[in-house]
Amino acid sequence: MGKTSLLRVLSGVWPAAEGAVVALPAAPRVLFVPQRAYTPPQASLAELLLYPAPPSAADADAAADGGARMLEALGWAGLAHLASTPAALRAAGGCAGLSGGEQQRLAAARLYLQRPSLAVLDEASANLEPAFEAKLFAW
Repeated sequence: MGKTSLLRVLSGVWPAAEGAVVALPAAPRVLFVPQRAYTPPQASLAELLLYPAPPSAADADAAADGGARMLEALGWAGLAHLASTPAALRAAGGCAGLSGGEQQRLAAARLYLQRPSLAVLDEASANLEPAFEAKLFAW
């Protein structure tokens, strides 16, 4: 088993084939950020920021605070240009055409928004310029 596979099992992304993982926070408080962010182009920004919540929960959370927290997270990650309104957060296809660096910044915005108990970073700074990489790790 490779490093990435081990990290995915430890963070709960993949089930363990045998045995059990113990002494980690419950799965909802653990976020896994891979080397290459999975950003389906048809997804809304809200769906990606709130992943692993199901899409209906993403819509409910976006509506609950008007999307202000998600817009703040995008701004922190240097992605404010992707959405300026709560409606834009919920628009299907909001993730289409993002560069590799923008996809990684979106994953960083998810960390900033969700503030997990444990963040498992598997070379999460891939495709990030040094200034934002420093900002992410300082945070």
